[in-house]
This record gives sequence, structure tokens and C-alpha cells, in this order.
Amino acid sequence: MTSRTHSLIGAALAGLFLTGCSDSPTNPTRVAPAGSVTSGGSGSGGGTSGGGGSTGGGGSASSIPQVAGTWRGQEHYDPSLSAFFLPGFMDPAMSLTLSEDAAGNLTGIDNIMAIAVTGKASSNGTVVIQDGSYYGQKITVSLTGSAACSDGSTGSVLSGKFQRKEGFGTISLDNCPVP
Repeated sequence: MTSRTHSLIGAALAGLFLTGCSDSPTNPTRVAPAGSVTSGGSGSGGGTSGGGGSTGGGGSASSIPQVAGTWRGQEHYDPSLSAFFLPGFMDPAMSLTLSEDAAGNLTGIDNIMAIAVTGKASSNGTVVIQDGSYYGQKITVSLTGSAACSDGSTGSVLSGKFQRKEGFGTISLDNCPVP
């Protein structure tokens, strides 16, 4: 192997370790999720918020993000991978159509790759979506705000990180209607 090959491999590995182990300025900032379902907690003790049963006193309320629908946006591969991807492949389009049950379990399809996805929306605001084993894709996002849609409506924004066999990076999706 040439020294250039060693340098490129070293840079790629350093990028993997640094991205996986540090907080990036592109991490999503959490705000109160739009369109969330609140379910009361249970347990003993006196709390002032939450549901609680007739014998228990409180617990805290949890909020599961509601992310059913079609989400469109882009993935952005980490810049450390630019030696391995042509510029046109660094920012691929992404589209997901998701269904969600009351417990936050997700099923759906990656509309670009035409493969099934599953996932979970959690009460801590995190949404994790995976395709199982076919493409090795894992997307971890949260509701981070809103977007002004071209039809004048306001949509929600999911942003976070993705990881798959050939790389990793950030992702941002919105649920604006297509004109």
C-alpha cells in the first residue's frame, strides 16, 4: 500500500472514531415535540404531573413523538468520507413513509431504496429507524423544530444521524406536503 492509501485509511478511521465519540455542532437541538402523545406515568410517591393510578400518586408524564406520515429530505455523508465518494453522492435524497402505533412502534418503507423499515419512537424524544439487515441502515433522529412549507403550511423537522454499511453522517427530513 502506498503512503497516500495509508493516509486516507487513517483519516477515514479517525473520522469514524471522532464522530462516534464526540458531540458534533450539528447534533439536533431538542425542542418540545410537535404533535406528541402524552401518556401518564404510574407509581407511588407524590408528584404534581403525570397520570398515576387511583392508589399511586404521580410519576412523570412521558411524550412519544408522533412521526407517522411521509418524510422527505437529505442525508449528508460526513466530510471525512469525501475521499471515498464522488461529490454528487455526498448528499443523497431520503424519503420515508412511516406508520406508528400508540406505543411508538414504527413500520414503513424507505421510498428511495424501496425496502421495509422498522423502528421505535421513544418517550425521551428519540426516534430510531432501521432496515434490518439488507442495507445495514440505522437512523437516529428527533423532532427538532418546524419548517415553512411551499404551500404555506408548517411542517415538522426530524434531524439527527445515520449509519450504514458504507458510511455515516447527518440527516434532516420534513413532513411538508409535496406541491
